[in-house]
Parts: sequence; structure tokens; C-alpha cells
Amino acid sequence: MTDYYIRKLIQQNFSQLVSLQPAQGLETDLGRSSIALFNRLTSLHSNVMSIAQTLDTLVLQHQTLRTQGGRYQSELKQVEAQILHCFALKRTQTIAEAKILVIDDTPETLRLLTTTLSEQGYAVEQLSSGAAALKHVRDRQPDLILLDVMMPGIDGYEVCERLKLDPQTCHIPILFLSAVDDALNKVKAFDLGGVDYVTKPFQLEEVLARIEYQLKLYQRSKQQREAGQTYQNFFENAVEGMFQTTLNGRFLRANQALAERLGYDSPQDLIDSVQDIARQLYTIPQRRSQFVLYLEQYGQTEEFEAEVFCKNGDRIWIREKARAVRDAEGNLQFYEGTVQDITEQKRLEAVQGI
Repeated sequence: MTDYYIRKLIQQNFSQLVSLQPAQGLETDLGRSSIALFNRLTSLHSNVMSIAQTLDTLVLQHQTLRTQGGRYQSELKQVEAQILHCFALKRTQTIAEAKILVIDDTPETLRLLTTTLSEQGYAVEQLSSGAAALKHVRDRQPDLILLDVMMPGIDGYEVCERLKLDPQTCHIPILFLSAVDDALNKVKAFDLGGVDYVTKPFQLEEVLARIEYQLKLYQRSKQQREAGQTYQNFFENAVEGMFQTTLNGRFLRANQALAERLGYDSPQDLIDSVQDIARQLYTIPQRRSQFVLYLEQYGQTEEFEAEVFCKNGDRIWIREKARAVRDAEGNLQFYEGTVQDITEQKRLEAVQGI
């Protein structure tokens, strides 16, 4: 039982765990294999029997605390930390540092949720009306909102709808709290953009689990958005030309460096003007077909050279480094790459007879 319990704890928290022993690392099968768990324990402790007894005691404490609902969440986390420490592991605090806004017109609910969430390490703010929430959310940008449905004035549904229509707040996950437990209200909550719906009276342990799950999803989404913004900044400000093209030969994206090198006023001017890359850009249209064939066969190309037209009709030589981009199922989506002007290199080669 102790072995299974610990493996389940490790498995549930694996994405948040780090090793306290850098040389030991974090084995990927630690939450699935009893052997891996035992091997880690023996490598860390000389007296395995003693540490095993300690773990039995901690697991029993953990089981007892879990039966008490949400009242002892702080103590529960402390026991979990002690169990993990026996394996030289600790849980990072990224989730618990999140900002949560509780919006409810019932003082008892506000007090209960604020106290419980604060004990978990969350930064908690509370409001008692929908009207006050709209401006507050925009200014404070919480990581998650717990929103009561039935409130005087602006109810929870309207608050959610208006927040989801605002580009500044539409990304924030909203978890509804309601004493109404019928299907129509739940469907309405999800249709308006809510991520979850918890009925009152609720079990604190369940609410905490749902909050933690939604925060993990939110953080993953936030990281993806930030990575996308980083790439966008890199793409737009790169010194060398960069592009993305459709499979049938139109520009999806182009940066300023490429537009300028080809003599266009802006990336949008290039995208709008060139409707057929093979015929309008390449001086020998068949080179585009060769480029596409090579990418489809090998996935990428490092030094594909071609002569192309500029907007004013001038000709330059370019070297393309590109790759074929596929989705998770392996379907070809588009081509992307960089462009280097090698006109001067070609001129020197011609002079030298290379």
C-alpha cells in the first residue's frame, strides 16, 4: 500500500518535481515502477528499514488528512513534502504562486475560500460584486477567477461574457461556483467561456484539485503564447530574410528584411503582390518545383540556390535554408525558411570562372 501510494503521489506531481541530488536526476519511471522507487531509496539511504518505517507513518498521516476534506490542506502539503524529501525530491512552487480572484456576494464563501487558498500559498484577492470585478480583472490580471453565478446587479454569466470579449482578459480561466445544479446552467457557463463548474455546497479538496488542474493548463497555455510572441519578435526583427509559404506557392508570412531585399515597401506589400511564387519570383519557374520536391522528400534543405526577380525587375541570387512543417499526424502544412542574398558571391565566381 505504501509503495502504491507514493508512486501515485509522484506520478500526480511529476511535472512539478525536481531532484535535490543533481547527480541522481529524476527517473521518468519513478512514478510507475516499484523497482525504480526502491532503487532510488537504497541509493540515498544506508538504513532502508528505518526510512521505510518513516514512510509508512507519513503515508498513514497523509491518508488520515485526506479524509478531513479541505480543512487541513496546509498540513497535507507538508506531509507530501516530507514524503518526497525521503526520495530527495521537492515540488516546485510555480502553481502555488498563482494569483486567484474570488468573486462572490456571500461573505462566508469569500472568507472560506480566501483562507483556504491563502494557506496553500496562493495570492488571493476577493470581490463581492460583478461590477467591481470587470475593471479589477483588467488591471490586476489574475491567473484564475472563481466566479459566483447568482449575484445582484451583474451576475456571473454576464461578467464571464464581458471578460471573454475583452482581448485583455479573454485568456484568464474562469471557474464557476453555483448553488444551481441543472444541466442548462452548466451548459450556459461553458458556452460563455467557463472552464469548469462547481456546485455549492462544495468539498474544498475538490475545489483545490480543480484549481490546480486549471492552473497547470493555464501555465502551459501561457508558456506557448510567450514562446509564440518570442518567435514573432525574432521573425520580424531578424537581419536575414525569413518566410512562410503555402503548399501552392503563396506567401503566408514574410519579414521586413526579405521585403526590403526584394524591393517591396513592406512585408504586406510582398504578400499581396506575389500571388504565384514560381512564376513571379523565380526567373526559372521550375526551380520552385525542384525546391518543393526536395523539401517533400528530405524535409529540409540547407543550400538551395536560385535566381529571383525583385519588384522592379532586377535579378538577384539567393540561397534558401528551409524546412517542411508538418502537423502531429504528419500532414504537410507549409514551408518556412530563411533567405540569404548571394548575388555578390555569384558575381565573383563568374569573374574567377568558378
